[in-house]
Amino acid sequence: MASTASQYYVDSVSGVNSAGNGTGTGASAYLTIQYALDDIGTTHGADGTNGDKLNLKGTFNESSLSLTTYGRSPTGTAQLTFQGYGSTAEDGTRATIDGGTGSIMASTTEDFIGWVDLNLLNDGSSLILQGDNGWNFYNCKFYRDGTPTAALLECDTTCNLINCLFQDGAGHMVSTEASTIHGCMFIDRVDYTATPTSLLNHDANAGMRCSFCLFVINGSATATVGYTNQRANATVEHCSFWANGGTGKGLWGVAGGSNNQHIFGNLFEGFSGAGGIGYSRAGNVYGFIEGNAAYNCTSEYGSNTGEGFFTDRDNEVLSASPFVDAANGDFSPVDTGNVKYGTPLQFAGGHTNWLWKGAIQPEEPAGGGGMIVHPGMGGGTRG
Repeated sequence: MASTASQYYVDSVSGVNSAGNGTGTGASAYLTIQYALDDIGTTHGADGTNGDKLNLKGTFNESSLSLTTYGRSPTGTAQLTFQGYGSTAEDGTRATIDGGTGSIMASTTEDFIGWVDLNLLNDGSSLILQGDNGWNFYNCKFYRDGTPTAALLECDTTCNLINCLFQDGAGHMVSTEASTIHGCMFIDRVDYTATPTSLLNHDANAGMRCSFCLFVINGSATATVGYTNQRANATVEHCSFWANGGTGKGLWGVAGGSNNQHIFGNLFEGFSGAGGIGYSRAGNVYGFIEGNAAYNCTSEYGSNTGEGFFTDRDNEVLSASPFVDAANGDFSPVDTGNVKYGTPLQFAGGHTNWLWKGAIQPEEPAGGGGMIVHPGMGGGTRG
């Protein structure tokens, strides 16, 4: 759907930084992102009604982007969006922003900024992005041009992370609060020396939802956790967690902070910490751990005894891997145990599709849709 925001263009090769420029492509585009933000504020006037969208083409070596001269704080109805393109706006082609040794943007006060169709990277020594509330990420790839010593992304509440790839970070690789994460890949590769604490961290404010995401942890010496949950009212559904050895956990619910958890339909393999699902019941009131499947984990559903009422139901320990060839990157599910479950969904034309545990929903040979991973997509599951 075409955006109603005011449209501006930034081209890292053909653009020209000139006052009043930016309303067209080629030489009518701006050359750099920061100049574009400044000139929109001083010449065009930032759009406080419908918001502004900067269409980015090419590769930009910029860090510490600032909205000071842009002169407007984005709002829920008038957001600021950065979106990559190749030939025409919104064609799905990623542009690249390389922060070098710094963060591309670090703000704890600016809300409602969108990042769409972008490669976002730096050398690994700083956060790539730090944001406040209502930041949105669609079809973005976060990665490092060097050995990571810092996390990739920190953002606050009500953010959306959709169909993104997060690869190679230190500490809690991605941290957010009360947000929606769907169709993303969180990857810790074996060819880096960093040992992240977790790939995804729910660190404050209740109400996280994580669905159809893939968590991959490499390295036999790592104690990395796939998803660390430290707050209440979180749902983790239809995700896949895989580790190549190590002493980590697939999913960890922290004592006293993770009430009312709903964990169902997930796949776990290769965790030797407190299991595929390591859960502390101490100080937690209630929750549901249901319909998950685990293979080759130490204490697959390990939990501490303690207070509260928990529903632990229909969780299974598999005798074979639930993935086609995880070691070589194929995390498609295998029809073993009850990985393929439920009543098949009926589609027009008589096609059926079963529901599978885990992130990837294979397309049935007869058709009928489902989620599949497209080669080269660079993050997330899509139908």
